[in-house]
Amino acid sequence: MEFLRICRKEDFNDVVLSIKASNTVVMVRSVRLLVQAMDREDMHYPLHLGVTEAGEGEDGRIKSAVGIGALLTEGLGDTIRVSLSEEPECEIPVAKKLVSFIDECAAMRAEAENGATEGRAYIADDTLHLIYNKENIADLQLKAAMTAGALLIDGKAHELKITCDGVEQRDLADSILQAARVKFTKTEYISCPGCGRTLYDLQGTIARIKAAVKEAAKDNPRFNTLKIGIMGCIVNGPGEMADADFGYVGAGPGKISLYKGKVCVEKAIPESEAVDKLIQFIMNN
Repeated sequence: MEFLRICRKEDFNDVVLSIKASNTVVMVRSVRLLVQAMDREDMHYPLHLGVTEAGEGEDGRIKSAVGIGALLTEGLGDTIRVSLSEEPECEIPVAKKLVSFIDECAAMRAEAENGATEGRAYIADDTLHLIYNKENIADLQLKAAMTAGALLIDGKAHELKITCDGVEQRDLADSILQAARVKFTKTEYISCPGCGRTLYDLQGTIARIKAAVKEAAKDNPRFNTLKIGIMGCIVNGPGEMADADFGYVGAGPGKISLYKGKVCVEKAIPESEAVDKLIQFIMNN
């Protein structure tokens, strides 16, 4: 707000604001607070929305839809960025779908908020029920996450039941509950989309870490409660994965540093050894 006041004083209005986090609750509540603060001073600058370091695959898409969708369905946001640890061209189609689903998801959210007791969306006994027909799984993931996002973040429901064509989608419900920080049932990954500063195979490394964690979790269920950051570089890595329990951060060509929380515990490990050392370090700590 301090800098916005300077911009307004100098009659400079080419401003777009963005507050991003990998934690959807932090991201949604921070943007709302910003809007409230601007409204009090009659400021109406456009907003850019994004859940940063959302990860990849269906979890990255669901987390993006929960955070971005929560705000889009209440009329906030002018531009968006879906941040996935995949090829850049994978991000735009997801972003376009989120925008195309705004009206439908906002209507379902309003239905539940307004106390519906039946229909496509309603809350009963602390459980949000969402009912769909003839949806492909990719669209279902985004629509359900967009619709449920704010309702879960705001504590209007603490359980989620999703059915599509009469079949309950338990895994999807669990993924959305985790993305909204309500209930954790599996390892959460905070990973960046990569850029020119990433000096190792980010996508391949994410796959190797996920496989190693899955194997380790068979004998150590604690892995299912952890947040692991996988970041491309030392510039943004330590700050943007600050919510993670453990971190794997690029430190230079072929070199990796390991973190516990915000503390670097081992520097410049050869990339060929780093995944094994990460798993071992987690098991010992």
